Amino acid sequence: MTDLTALRRHLHQHPERSGEEKQTAQHIIRLLEATRPAALHRGIGGHGIVALYGGTSRPAALLRADLDALPIRELGDLPYASGREGTAHLCGHDGHMSILVGAAERIARRQSTLTAPVAVLFQPAEETGQGAAAMLEDALFDTLAPHRVFALHNIPGHERGAVLLRDGAFAMASSGVDIRLTGRTSHAAEPERGNTPVPVLLRLAHHIMALPADAAKHAARAVSTIIHLAAGSEAFGTTPGDARLLATLRSDSDDFMAAMKSRTEEATHRLSDAQELECSLEWKEEFPSVRNAADCVAMIRAAAEDGGMPVVDLTQPFPWSEDFAHFTHRYDGALFGLGAGVDHPHLHSGWYDFPDDLLDPAADLLDRIVDRALRETPGQ
Repeated sequence: MTDLTALRRHLHQHPERSGEEKQTAQHIIRLLEATRPAALHRGIGGHGIVALYGGTSRPAALLRADLDALPIRELGDLPYASGREGTAHLCGHDGHMSILVGAAERIARRQSTLTAPVAVLFQPAEETGQGAAAMLEDALFDTLAPHRVFALHNIPGHERGAVLLRDGAFAMASSGVDIRLTGRTSHAAEPERGNTPVPVLLRLAHHIMALPADAAKHAARAVSTIIHLAAGSEAFGTTPGDARLLATLRSDSDDFMAAMKSRTEEATHRLSDAQELECSLEWKEEFPSVRNAADCVAMIRAAAEDGGMPVVDLTQPFPWSEDFAHFTHRYDGALFGLGAGVDHPHLHSGWYDFPDDLLDPAADLLDRIVDRALRETPGQ
């Protein structure tokens, strides 16, 4: 069996950003080859990997982990610190990968007795919201079609080792918007000779910030965040002729998310047309909401209780997004949280580091979830 702590620290030392996970994938492939899976698919949706155990037909369960690191500088002085300046595993994907390798090894040991195939999947580009959709577009999934899909994410701020569960929405949908406005410059002393987009920029910012106000009427929660505003340059004699706005919209309702996007597009074009500005609008890093199926949540709960792990029922979905949502929109499944410690540094912090003492218990938990899924797979 692989020493999961040593593996996690190796992966931590060699992070790769979204879409660049070639060496990470090759290392995982070498470990999976040693488990002798029934099939091993690589290069899926980029650097994605799928290994099948117990056969190559439709799997009873698919377990997923993420490969990519973040473009953030690590601040901690770890003996296994990132060897790539400005890139680090500050979301715990090094831990998630190590846990899934451990689960794959546990499943492989009893491969001959599995009553249905089981798949493990390592996904690229989770942080940009592109990897899951790219993998699902691969022809492999035309036939793979797992009965159920499962994934975990470590969550600082909660009891270490606690299993965090919620039926329905577990994490919010989100999308970035990039709006560009173009008018005409003029001398700052004669603004009437130009056509500055600044009034429209400010009105759009106010409009976007007000979008969540109607969420409660639709039984939804929503957040809008302006992340960048720019107009003109540092030239006190010039009225700006161009402007840019970037914002992120979030909601636990895909329908309300669609409504916020539609209202943003309508306001952008209406206000721009009224002032005779050119405009463009582009949606980026789009994540649907993660929707957990009740029966899959029940399987996780039973597996956690079998292992004596504390269970926490969440009253609200998390405000961040996770592109495992693409899997849960296509298949029954569930994403669950694994507490990383009440006082643990938060995700994406330069001080964050995955707790190694979670690795083996989490791999055991995934193995027990597979047992539950095998028992309840139709026709088995």
